[in-house]
Amino acid sequence: MPDKNYQLQQVQIGKESTWGTAVAQTRELSVTSFELTPEQEIKKRMSLGKRTPTKANIIKTGGSATSEHDATYGEAAVIFDSLFGTATPSGAGPYTRTYAAPEGSNPTRSFYTLALGDSNNVKSLLGALASKLVISASPSDGVTFAVDWVGKVIADDTLDSVAADTNHVDILPQHLAISLGSLGGSLTALGCDAISMELEIDTATTVRNGLGSVSGCDYNYGNELAIKLTITATGDNAVIEPLYEAHLGTSPSVSYQDVKVQFTESANNDLLLEMPMFLDEPPTLFEDEDGVAAVTLVFMAFSDNSGTSFAATACDVTIINQEATLP
Repeated sequence: MPDKNYQLQQVQIGKESTWGTAVAQTRELSVTSFELTPEQEIKKRMSLGKRTPTKANIIKTGGSATSEHDATYGEAAVIFDSLFGTATPSGAGPYTRTYAAPEGSNPTRSFYTLALGDSNNVKSLLGALASKLVISASPSDGVTFAVDWVGKVIADDTLDSVAADTNHVDILPQHLAISLGSLGGSLTALGCDAISMELEIDTATTVRNGLGSVSGCDYNYGNELAIKLTITATGDNAVIEPLYEAHLGTSPSVSYQDVKVQFTESANNDLLLEMPMFLDEPPTLFEDEDGVAAVTLVFMAFSDNSGTSFAATACDVTIINQEATLP
């Protein structure tokens, strides 16, 4: 019998109505890689008179997963439904979904059964929640999503008869525009002076265990929502240069900016993220990007209590696509 072929495995997804209770998968998830990690704590019994354990018991179990995707406008909404809370779409094709960083409340999130395998062996992460999303964009690598999932438990499953993932529109680097400006003011696009970008949104979601159950009892957002934007751009860009120069000299000051990261394929497909941010660290002057003097700036989103920013939260998200119904 030949070895199991990783490339022939599928990843399928279905939305659960009760956290951690498996459901039939409703669609194929388009991923370039997917890994499931069972998590357990084993309690060993040790007794005087013995140097080795006399017994072992599993007292806690759980699971996690990591997925990597070539980014699409459809799967962006699937991820944000779990990351920031389930959105109700408006429109009738295209459909618009809006999300807000969960700063003052715990929104209702989508949780999934995520199945990995083939016709012979399938395992699922039940109660899967997106905990961290990294959006990366560069001219050489395209636009990708990397997602960290946490869940209740990993269990046996089967693949279901679902439609192939063929209707998603790819997010491409030429769709991206990054714009910056003073809080509440006008924004200026970096244009081709932006060389690469990485946006990391980490909710630090955890699964809580309790007595009476070996698997998780509930899930919670972490205490800190960390949203970090890393931009590499030409060092002499008229928008970028004043920001890092403000951190230099004998009287440095923090640079606050409204930031817009927007991918637009057409009026039917759009991913917009709007954030009030500050420059979190000074750059190295200067980096060599194929002979171009460049700088890498690291921004951190914050809660603008003054209400000056055009963003209502630390991260406002709007997704437009052709997806009437998500998993």
